[in-house]
Parts: sequence; structure tokens; C-alpha cells
Amino acid sequence: VAFAAARRAGRGGVPVEVVRGVADMVVEVMMREDGTMFSYYYDGAPRADKESRYYPGEAMLGLVHAHEVTGEWKYVEAAVRAMRARAGRARGMAVAECDHWMLVATERLYWLVPGEREMLMENAERAVGQCHERDVGRTALLTVHGGALATGMEGIFAVLPLIYGRKNNTRALDEVFCLAEQTMRIIMASQDPIQGAISDETRLAHAPHGHRRVLSLLQRYRVDNTQHSLSAMLSYIRAASRPPLSTIDCASVRLPPRYSPLLQ
Repeated sequence: VAFAAARRAGRGGVPVEVVRGVADMVVEVMMREDGTMFSYYYDGAPRADKESRYYPGEAMLGLVHAHEVTGEWKYVEAAVRAMRARAGRARGMAVAECDHWMLVATERLYWLVPGEREMLMENAERAVGQCHERDVGRTALLTVHGGALATGMEGIFAVLPLIYGRKNNTRALDEVFCLAEQTMRIIMASQDPIQGAISDETRLAHAPHGHRRVLSLLQRYRVDNTQHSLSAMLSYIRAASRPPLSTIDCASVRLPPRYSPLLQ
């Protein structure tokens, strides 16, 4: 993902052969025949005894980027195979996974492989539902982690414009959008006003009328928290600035009872 972004930006001097080599390793070494993926590689071989929730989704996105750099369609085919495997696994789970990398990859694949859209959208709807439920459970907390909130926002805003209006799901997705918009305010409130980075931990306090207010920011920062938060902000701007999401009136949307909004 990073190498491809560096090439698109005209920076970094990453040769195409390097991008191709990494992508080939993902397809030929880290992917099983059924499309599932190994998450780790140690001592010259993939490891089957340890699994990451997010690495396979990130690998899918990396394969899409590899196609964009090399022009080779085999990387798209591999990403679709991995997505089908992920979708099949999700159908057999009681609770879908909120995999933000997979959702970002889904948005790219939606435009590349129109014939797979139904599978992509059904899988995305399950994952967005779980992202939403996870964040509903966080809305009343008085200690929040901006980076953890941001990953869900990256995924939700990447695919929400695509799944909105499918199968009469408009009302439910209005709630998803409006709660996610409020979550973005918490992420913004977690930004250090001087450093610009996103704090590892933001402490909130109860305020009148069921609201919360920022009490303090932990003066400790991780690069990935800020990176995910920046990505979430850009994803939100792209999604919310045009129909259908720009037409939603959040003032008329009832949010979950557990929700405690942040003071402006």
C-alpha cells in the first residue's frame, strides 16, 4: 500500500519491480488456494498458528494498489478471490468483523469488477453493521481512543455511499451515518491543538443534558493513530459532501438511547 502510494505521488523512487515482487509474494505465498490468507511469515514460511483480523483486508487493498501500479489484472482477481473467501467466512459467523481495510478495498473493487458488486455489497453491509454496533457501545464511554474510533470510520465512510438505499435500508443507514458523523467530532476533539497529532487517549466528563465534554488529552501519540484519523477525515469529507449522504438531515434522526453526544 505504501509503495504504491509513493509511486502515485511521484515520490519515494519505488521501482515497479518492488511493488510487483511484494504483490507476488502475497498471491503466491501468503494466499491459500481457497482465497484465505496467512497473516504472518516467519523463518522462511507462512505461519498457520497465528491469525490477524486485519492483515488479510490490508493485503486485499495492497493487491488493488498493485494492479493500479503494474496494470496486471491478476492482482484484482486475487483480491476478489480473497474477498469471496472473507464473505463466505462472514456468512458463517454470528457476528461479522468490522474490518476497515477490507471495506476500503471493497470500495475500490466495486468500480473495478461490476460483476462482483452483489457479493461485495452484501459483505460490506454486514461489516458496516458490526462497525456501527461496536461504536454504539463506545458512545457513552468517558475514556476513548481516537485511533480506534478512526479505523471504523475509514471503513464506514468508504462504502456507505455505495450501500445506501439498498434493500430499503435507508432508515438504518441514516442512523449509521449520523452516529459516525458524531464520532468524527470525538476524533477531532482528540487532536492535540499544538502538535496536531491524535492523542492515544482522550478523557471525557459528563456534562449537562446528557452530553460529554473533553476533560484532558493524554500527551502520548502513535503514528498510526494519526494516520488512521487523517484517513477517516478524508473519507468522511468525500462521502458526506455529495448525495446521497449530503441530503441526510441528522437533526431528524433518532440516535441510540445509549448515545451521549459531545458538546460543541
